[in-house]
Amino acid sequence: KGFEELDYNWKFGHAPVPEPWSKNSILFASGSDQALRVADTTDLSFGDSTNDTPFSVSFWMNWNSAVSADQYFFSKGDGALNAEYEAYFDHSTSRIVVELQDSDISKRVWAEFPFVASTYLGVWTHIAITYSGVGGSSAKNGIKLYVNGTEVAAAVTNGIGYTAMHNTSQFFRISSAQQSAASSVDRAFDGYLDDFAVWKGQALTSAQVTSVYNKGCPTNNLLLSGSGDIVAYWRMGDGPDSQQSSYGTVYDFTGNGHSATALNSPTLAQGISPGDSSCPSFIDFNKNCLWWSQRAERGAVEFKSALSPN
Repeated sequence: KGFEELDYNWKFGHAPVPEPWSKNSILFASGSDQALRVADTTDLSFGDSTNDTPFSVSFWMNWNSAVSADQYFFSKGDGALNAEYEAYFDHSTSRIVVELQDSDISKRVWAEFPFVASTYLGVWTHIAITYSGVGGSSAKNGIKLYVNGTEVAAAVTNGIGYTAMHNTSQFFRISSAQQSAASSVDRAFDGYLDDFAVWKGQALTSAQVTSVYNKGCPTNNLLLSGSGDIVAYWRMGDGPDSQQSSYGTVYDFTGNGHSATALNSPTLAQGISPGDSSCPSFIDFNKNCLWWSQRAERGAVEFKSALSPN
């Protein structure tokens, strides 16, 4: 007999094994121009040239070296006449800048939030950016930033000739400034990113951001209030991502099909993720589980022990 064979519940199988929501992340290495690119989709555009739509973006970040230049979190546009939005760390001002663009990059609104990079070096940090969708000259006041669940007051808000974002045909990029060429990367992020989600049609409330932050423990955003508005969700190294033999795609966990293509080979960082041993575990009924989700009596199944000569 195999180990514990006599104790096994051959009739119903074993219960699923609880695991942390996040066990891995993706490392974007310094100086390597590594990023993720997502094909254009209306799910990731938030304006129609006349009116804006509320949206929210949430992710975990961890810088692994001192920041000495601007670094981008995400963007959509070509950096010229087909620009939509971008969010990045401005090294010269020590601020996170969120900018919305009215197609022509010269027509825009932006908000700047104090963010001392050295405070967050080597530390997992949760970032949430929300926009109310108000549009027009008031759009700059509709942008909010939350760091580890706490709203940060804007140091600067400004705007130039802005009406609304446009729905362009440009790529959505993670860890890169806007670019016109498909494979180009500029001012990439340097460090680890994890659990990256986008909501369309909803500016998360303070209470909802608190739930997403979850006291420093990544959680399944699809189970939280407002999850119906999540249009893309990249777990960054967990789920199907961790099962690739050649790491080139980051899968969209929503099922909407917005998988991201890796540019210049960012790497899977196994065992490096936000949270710690105190974080709650989740049960995946499709993993580490024999028959449990059905809980129905099964017929005879042949098992061969590794100790068996046959």
